[in-house]
Amino acid sequence: MFTDEDVKAWSKYLRMIRVQKKEASEPSVGQEEALAQEGLAEKTRMFDTTVMMKENDSTALLAKSDKSNASRRVEEDGRGTILGVLIVDLLGMGGESKAEAAQRQIEAVLADEAAMDRLRAELRHEDEIQRKQAEPEEEDLLEMKRSDYFAWMAREYRRRWIAVYSANFGSFDDTTRLGPMRFTDEPAPGYSASPMGTLQVFSVKVAGIKKSLKWPIDVFGVIAARDCIDNNRNVIFSRARDRCQTLTAEDRYLVLSGPTRAVVWSDHVSIEVKLTVKGRTESEDKDLSFLAVPLLTGDTGYSNLFCCYRTSKLSTLEFTLGHIVRSVEATIFVRVIDGSWLDSFHGQFSVFTTGRRDKNFRSTDHKKIILLDSVVEKFYVSDDGEIEMSRRVVSVENRGNLKVCIKSWEASECGKKVMKDELVFKPKENKRSHGVLDVGFCKMEVTVAWSLISYHPIPLNLY
Repeated sequence: MFTDEDVKAWSKYLRMIRVQKKEASEPSVGQEEALAQEGLAEKTRMFDTTVMMKENDSTALLAKSDKSNASRRVEEDGRGTILGVLIVDLLGMGGESKAEAAQRQIEAVLADEAAMDRLRAELRHEDEIQRKQAEPEEEDLLEMKRSDYFAWMAREYRRRWIAVYSANFGSFDDTTRLGPMRFTDEPAPGYSASPMGTLQVFSVKVAGIKKSLKWPIDVFGVIAARDCIDNNRNVIFSRARDRCQTLTAEDRYLVLSGPTRAVVWSDHVSIEVKLTVKGRTESEDKDLSFLAVPLLTGDTGYSNLFCCYRTSKLSTLEFTLGHIVRSVEATIFVRVIDGSWLDSFHGQFSVFTTGRRDKNFRSTDHKKIILLDSVVEKFYVSDDGEIEMSRRVVSVENRGNLKVCIKSWEASECGKKVMKDELVFKPKENKRSHGVLDVGFCKMEVTVAWSLISYHPIPLNLY
C-alpha cells in the first residue's frame, strides 16, 4: 500500500530524471505542447473515481482501488503528466491504448516498495543538501544586519523598489531620462510646472574610515538621488574602476558630477550610495559604503541647510544638503570669449544661492557649491571656448539670488595671488541670463538657463 506522499515523491523523482536527460529523440516544444493538450483531456477521463472508457467499441471498468485513488493526484504533477511523466512518454507502447499504457505505467511504478524506500531516502538526502546550500545566504544576511545595518537596509530598499516599481520604471540602475531646461525655451503647458521644493546637494565627504583602511584611498562607484518624478536615478557622483578619485586625509570630498536636473523634494526623496575602494586586483576591492538614505520633509516655508551622517562597515559619510523652497532650476554654462585659460593657472568656479531667512533655520546663503576645481579636475576647453564643468545644475529660491564666482591663481605661487570675480543673477521662470567674468588673462561669458519644475515627465528639451 502506498501513500499520497509516495506518489508525490516518485513524481518529483521522475521530473528530476526528465530534466537531466538530454535525448536527441526528445520531441520539440511544439509537439510536446500539442500532445500535452491532448493528454490533459484524456487524463481527466482516465483518473476519476470510477472511469468508463470505450476501446474498440467495448467497455471496461477500472474498479476503485488505492492505486486509482493515488492516480487522482496526477493533477498536482502538472498539465499533461501522469506521475510526472509526460503523456508523450506513454504513447507508442505496442498495441496499447493511452489508458492501458497509463495504467500499466502506474502499476509498474508502484510495484517495488524497496525501490520506493530507496527513493524516499535519496530525496531526503537531496533536500538536506539544498537546505544546507541555502543556509549560508540567510546567515550572510543576518551577519550583514548585525555588522552593517545600513547596508542591510540598502539591500532591502533595492529589493522593495524592484518589487514595486520595476514593472513601470525599468531597471533599478536606470538613470533619469529627464534632462534640465525642460521649460527654458518653451512654456510649460497649462499649470503643470511651477517653483517647488527641491533638494540641493552641497557636498559629500568621507568623514572617516575604519582601521582596516589607510589613507589615501582610490574610490569608485555611484551616488544618486531618486525622486517621485520618474523614480529613476539622478546621478550625483559616478566613477568607473579605471577612473577612480583619490581621497587623502587632507582632502576627503568627492568631486560631484550632478544632479543632472533639479531633484524634486516636496514629500520624500532618497539618496543611494554604492562606493568601493579599489584594490590591487578586483578580488581585493572593498565595499566602502552601501547605503539608501531616505529623506522626509514638511512645508517649512524657508530654505534650510542640514547635515546627515551614515556609518557603514568601513566608513562614515557626511552629506551636506539643503531643502530649497519655491525654487527654480538654473543650468550654468561658461565660455571663454577673450584671451585663453592659461595652463599655469588653477581655477575654481562656484555658486552660492540665497533666499529668505528665518532665525529658526540654518541659512544656505553662505554655503558654496563647487562647479569645477582644477586642483582635482583638469580644465577642458572646447574649440569654441566652452569650459566643461563637473556639475552645472543647481536650485535657486525664486525670492533669492544666484551668485556665480571665479577665483584663479598661479599654480607655482600656491595661491598667494588670487584673482576673483563674481556675478549676481535674479531668478527667472524661463529664458536665459548673461554676464561676463574677468580674471585678467581671459574673459568668460556666463549663461544661466532658467526653468520651472514639473512633477510630470513631459517630453524634454535637452541642452
